[in-house]
Amino acid sequence: MAEIAFFAVNEEMMLYAKKIVKDMNIEAEMKIVSSDSVLQEANRSAQNGANVIIARGIHALIIKNNTKIPLVEIVLTGQDIAKLIHQAREIIKKPVPVIGLVGFKNMFTDTKSFEEIFRVTINEYMVSAVENLTNAVEKAAADKVDLVIGGEIANRYAEKLGIPSLFLTSGEDSIKEAFRVAEKVNYAIRLEKKNSAEFNTILDYSFDGIIKLNSNGMIVVFNYVAEKTFRKSAEQVLGKHISEVIDLLDEDLVKSVLQEGKELQSTFLRKGNLSLVANIAPIIVDNKNEGAILSFQEFKKIEEMEAEIRKEVYSKGYIAKGTFKQIIGDSNAMSEMKRLAKLYANNDSPIMITGEPGTGKKLFAESIHNESLRRNNPFVMVDCASMPPELLEKKLYGYMEGSYMHSSSPEKKGFIEIAHTGTLFLDKITELDSYGQLSLLRTMRNGNIVRIGDSRALPVNIRIICSANKNIVNLVREGKYNQDLYYMLNVLSLNIPPLRARKEDIKTLFDYYVEYYNNMYRKYVTLTDEANEAILSYSWPGNVQQLKNFCEKIIIMAPQKVLDREFINRCMEDYEPFLDDAVVNVFESDKKNLLYKNPEATKILELLEIYNGNRTKVAEELKMSKATLWRRMKKYNIESKFGY
Repeated sequence: MAEIAFFAVNEEMMLYAKKIVKDMNIEAEMKIVSSDSVLQEANRSAQNGANVIIARGIHALIIKNNTKIPLVEIVLTGQDIAKLIHQAREIIKKPVPVIGLVGFKNMFTDTKSFEEIFRVTINEYMVSAVENLTNAVEKAAADKVDLVIGGEIANRYAEKLGIPSLFLTSGEDSIKEAFRVAEKVNYAIRLEKKNSAEFNTILDYSFDGIIKLNSNGMIVVFNYVAEKTFRKSAEQVLGKHISEVIDLLDEDLVKSVLQEGKELQSTFLRKGNLSLVANIAPIIVDNKNEGAILSFQEFKKIEEMEAEIRKEVYSKGYIAKGTFKQIIGDSNAMSEMKRLAKLYANNDSPIMITGEPGTGKKLFAESIHNESLRRNNPFVMVDCASMPPELLEKKLYGYMEGSYMHSSSPEKKGFIEIAHTGTLFLDKITELDSYGQLSLLRTMRNGNIVRIGDSRALPVNIRIICSANKNIVNLVREGKYNQDLYYMLNVLSLNIPPLRARKEDIKTLFDYYVEYYNNMYRKYVTLTDEANEAILSYSWPGNVQQLKNFCEKIIIMAPQKVLDREFINRCMEDYEPFLDDAVVNVFESDKKNLLYKNPEATKILELLEIYNGNRTKVAEELKMSKATLWRRMKKYNIESKFGY
């Protein structure tokens, strides 16, 4: 089936065309046609699969005026015209002959330069309609031209008037150029057909109803879902104004989109039993509004789909329980973290969450997922430090059960595949070995995975959130972590500050967890002011997790309703392994200096300095017994001139 049709006016053109088609390896339908039959032949060629027709002169004009078939017109090259002028001089034996060019403007290039070269006078008689050709020849005769160069009709009439004529012959170059252009046009048409077919398939198989409007609000696309929703066929509504078809759509809304270029998202449209949630977006081309796309779903169907998704996800256990409401803390630092996290939830870029152990990295990851558009899809958490590299690879990418080399073996899905359409949270991402880093990098770049033992690449659509339990920047600098992977994972970042850097959150968190565990264990425990001071003065190296566990401990162990500072201090003694690291000894010459990162140690040292080592006064100031003070001094290695 030829996609290009060539219409010749004579045998000479046909011979040229056959040679060109052979040289250019083009499949084309070629025929000699007359003015009387050109329209019929054009329609027949189009029905037989021709995408574009090559024609010239009157034939091209008839096709253009009476069909919508794409057309490439043959334009005479300068070489063609030069040959005709040379022939005219041979016929008209005059020093400066007068030649009349009669035809359609689209057939000729500029001819003025030929007058000086060939010592001729060229008069042009260009027309835009067939019926004007005879008038043009009469005018040429009145101007006393020596010869007419024209097409079939012009030459026939010139002979009647006794004027010599030459037929406008298209040479090989002009026909070859027409075929080149026709090939480009045909390629564009094929591409447009492909895109149109894909677009129509998307429209007809979309879950959404889709309506496209032109700039005047007229419907130009009405897909299958729209037909079902409004119980009207596309044939019934195409070309009608949107307000005539959908009476539940406010006309002012349509105007705001078409005239002002506004976007309307999640707009609810209701009338009777029909409830829709719709998005309306303008189509902007070169800063000009060319129309709008309206997409919608029935509200009832959305609820049903979400319920099914939730049911499936919950049944598999891949859910995120955390929300931003559960992130306790109103300090400036924490408020900024929550603001950024909510902003990040609105897109799908990877997120790197860093922070000390116990700061709540998992809670942030879950909250971001539950705030995002993926909230009803799986949330899959993988602890990269919990298993050896080989097992982690199997768990992440899946494998073919029974034989790693037999693709027909039963398949086991990996965590990445399970997380498809949802979020994959990779905890302790710094524990990936070099091979695991490269595998993850390849997955992120290609958007697909290959199960172990399989050869098929499976596309995956996931949002990756990861957390680092080590200083990943230092690992990259030391060459221990893949730099490309780091940059791909660290598109967006959250660095959650430790509790000691946001002391204003300690009291809020402590009060929250005390109340929580009071309710859990059916107690009503409170703290003295001094006990609260001890809580606030502690550095909490284990951050929120340590504070939470500590609250549960004191509620369980509480010997009375009101807890004093001494009880709190005794409970804190269990954290001695953490506190040992808080003391750093630095020696300068023969003098021993003590630097304390722990606030309580610093306070004791300051008071000992003030009271010249009088432990009784220091104990009174701290509202503790001398024995407790002695234990604290021994724990913090406070000795030297104070006798310990």
